[in-house]
Amino acid sequence: MKSFKWFTKKGGFALAALVLSMGLIACSKDDDCNDNMNLGSQSRGESITTGTLKGAAVGDIVLNDNGTLSLVKASAITDEQKAKAEAVVFYVGEENSALGKRTLAVNVKNSGSKKYSWAPSGTTGYTTNFTDIQCWLAPAKPESGAYYECSDGDTTYYIVGDIDGSDNWKKIQAADPTGTAEAATNYPAFNYVNTAIGENYYIPSIAELVELFKSIDTVHASIEAAGGTRLDGMSYWSSSQVYFFDSFIYAIWTPENKPLDYLLKNAFPVVGIRAFANE
Repeated sequence: MKSFKWFTKKGGFALAALVLSMGLIACSKDDDCNDNMNLGSQSRGESITTGTLKGAAVGDIVLNDNGTLSLVKASAITDEQKAKAEAVVFYVGEENSALGKRTLAVNVKNSGSKKYSWAPSGTTGYTTNFTDIQCWLAPAKPESGAYYECSDGDTTYYIVGDIDGSDNWKKIQAADPTGTAEAATNYPAFNYVNTAIGENYYIPSIAELVELFKSIDTVHASIEAAGGTRLDGMSYWSSSQVYFFDSFIYAIWTPENKPLDYLLKNAFPVVGIRAFANE
């Protein structure tokens, strides 16, 4: 049986890995992945953006002066500007770019060594099939729909389905209005981002998380220049649910920048990103 390296778990569950890898094999042989998976429209859709950045480049530091946004290079930031540093740009896309025409930036603050569960065991979120935020790691390029292409160094694969996380929390709220009303108890990772980082920020999709760690050295240099917190954790939560498994969410395995799937009750650090319109 062929194995797919991106499903190798660090302390994960062999049964889930076996079923997922079997699913990939079936999909790669005879079927069109998009026809066999109910992953919503599988289009990028309309991203939720807050604010506009012009002329941004990866590594630029976003300053927020009482709502007025501006950019500064890490090499030029002053002590006065550090107090206004909000985020670091890690993606600037055009109309046909994989993650759409927008600019993405990660907040200079993250949970650091503190870890949060995505949804604790026994909660509604732990057993809910959130179809609108699911994705799949496909071994072949889809014939239609949105996808995000990436590689683990040996194998190229395609994230199909949920690639824009900007509205994932809203979709979770729509599916579980009672549980999300008590987010601190039922969705701790989301509660951290919503309350400690800010309402304009969200937990990235797994595709957005992979994109972030592609430029992590540049991002780290700018975060340090701004006096923020590096992303030195081994894994970080995404907001993308694993297709077929209600209780599994993708997280990034940072040493190899690859998606792995974990039970929602596990605790990992969390980052918040913000989507800006670009011109």
